[in-house]
Amino acid sequence: MLCLAQSSPSRASLSARRARLWDTATGEVGQTLQDHSSYVFAVSFSPDGTRIASGSYDKTARIWPRDGTASRHTLPHPSYVYAVSLAGDVLVTGCWDTVVRMFTISSGK
Repeated sequence: MLCLAQSSPSRASLSARRARLWDTATGEVGQTLQDHSSYVFAVSFSPDGTRIASGSYDKTARIWPRDGTASRHTLPHPSYVYAVSLAGDVLVTGCWDTVVRMFTISSGK
């Protein structure tokens, strides 16, 4: 496991090319987020718990609904994405190229 994020009652963990959602009450594995084409290094829940962000070696950050269905937004980056954080309609990412980027999710810019 590379990373762990929690938003009651769910938890997300990372391994290889996917992130897994867990029900913290039962310990059962829920959805698996699998749209990345390479290793996933970062995961974060939005403060309201409705969305999940993930960052990957495939040079993308993705935004998912909490239920784990297909990613809603894919944001390309020039380098590997090692850090993600969601706040409202804003996604902040950190990349291997040492640049921190901010995106407005609704516009993708």
